[in-house]
Amino acid sequence: MRAVSASPKYRRVAPGLIAAIGERELRKRAGLKGAIKETKNALHQVHGAFFAGVPRYEAWLELSRAAAAQGPEAFRRTLVQVMRHHASTFERAPLLDRFHRETLAGLPPIRSVVDLGCGLNPLTIPWMGLPVDAVYHGCDIDAGLVEFLNGFFQIGGIRGTAEVRDLTRDPPPYTADLVLALKLLPTLETLERGSSAALLRTVRAPRMLVSFAARSLGGRRSGLARRPGEEFLALAGAEGWTVAEHSFPGEMVYLTTKNLTREEPAGGPSPMGS
Repeated sequence: MRAVSASPKYRRVAPGLIAAIGERELRKRAGLKGAIKETKNALHQVHGAFFAGVPRYEAWLELSRAAAAQGPEAFRRTLVQVMRHHASTFERAPLLDRFHRETLAGLPPIRSVVDLGCGLNPLTIPWMGLPVDAVYHGCDIDAGLVEFLNGFFQIGGIRGTAEVRDLTRDPPPYTADLVLALKLLPTLETLERGSSAALLRTVRAPRMLVSFAARSLGGRRSGLARRPGEEFLALAGAEGWTVAEHSFPGEMVYLTTKNLTREEPAGGPSPMGS
């Protein structure tokens, strides 16, 4: 854990996740050096590969703070600049108005959101059209990112909180109107097979917005002979969830309605902070 955490990319990743991956890799091989290398490789796939270089969280906060003082348009422009440093939000940035308008159309007011494996996606809140009193909660494995997001919420006047959480072992206990799992599930499967289905079954929300990349980070098509999210669609069918499809360049999105008669009723968020 010390060896992996010495890397600037992973020094603030959830220690429990590093330990779990490291334990798995140590069981596979006799040498410590090889286990350290493979643990770093795994963390790169699920975290490091998404960022263009080492994130500059403090600088991004200063830019956001200065832009917010100039008004909403300047704030949005700066947020888009920051999003470009993360592969997932970079791909979605040119489509933000259309993305949220189409995927959330016709839904009742969304007053609480839980964003699983959020990355920089909370920066898209100004485009979501949420009520001013909406509460937003993000989960990620990087403590540095979590601190940045909590600073962003404060600067933007957003009722939001973010926390470090390893979703493969510790699903959030919160109830919300909408749960986001954008390009998350394949990443979870990389860490632990079956963890994505287990997580979605625990979600306490009437609706989930689940998406899958049409291409890998390296530019290869995601399963040439397969539909993006094929295993998720099979799970949704088995669970009796209703799915509405939305296609965007590079991303397939599924708005999923869960049958809450078999689950805890939806409502405002559980203790999420103020």
